[in-house]
Amino acid sequence: MMGGGYGGWFVTLPWWSAVLTVLVAALLIWLNVQVLRKAGLSPWWSLLVLFPFFYLIGLWAFAFVRWPRVDALMADAPFDIEQRRRSPSVDRRRP
Repeated sequence: MMGGGYGGWFVTLPWWSAVLTVLVAALLIWLNVQVLRKAGLSPWWSLLVLFPFFYLIGLWAFAFVRWPRVDALMADAPFDIEQRRRSPSVDRRRP
């Protein structure tokens, strides 16, 4: 019988594959927590890593949402960054 019997293919996986899966998931969650904290968003969003379909949707949303930390930095800026970016008279190169 192919793949039949008690437990099927899952029982035949080595123990280290489960450990490796948990370690990779923990690493991905930790990395996402660091990125979300730097952006000023809740680190709880990093749990979406455990659900790949929802993670892709969350990643797409993360790309287009306003980041609170960037908004705070923009409010503290002494000049209008967008105005400076559009101004051709400002030479950004150093002599």
